[in-house]
Amino acid sequence: MVISSLMYRIYYKEDPVVVWGDGSAIRDFAYSRDVAEGIILALYYGTQSHFVNLGSSRGYSVKKLVETLNSFIDFNYEFNTTKKPTGFPKRVMDISLAKKLIHYSPTTSLLE
Repeated sequence: MVISSLMYRIYYKEDPVVVWGDGSAIRDFAYSRDVAEGIILALYYGTQSHFVNLGSSRGYSVKKLVETLNSFIDFNYEFNTTKKPTGFPKRVMDISLAKKLIHYSPTTSLLE
């Protein structure tokens, strides 16, 4: 929800875009095409009754995400720790089982 929330506020010209927390929270941002391919692979190979995580398996700080967006979209932003908490410090998917069982290998970088 971080990306969609930021994009909504950028689109509607919030100035500055206020980012909740200090930007240090680490998140796993997966591209929809990579996840869709993972779903197709799960249908094709099956998961042997296991749950598999589909993500990028790469952690990026919210600050890095904002800076990456700002590298190709012109907007002002500020981090504000008084509005909302930063959230859980780190959420990164372990995709090792998906790699093993369904040959899942996401390829899209954060910038792409």
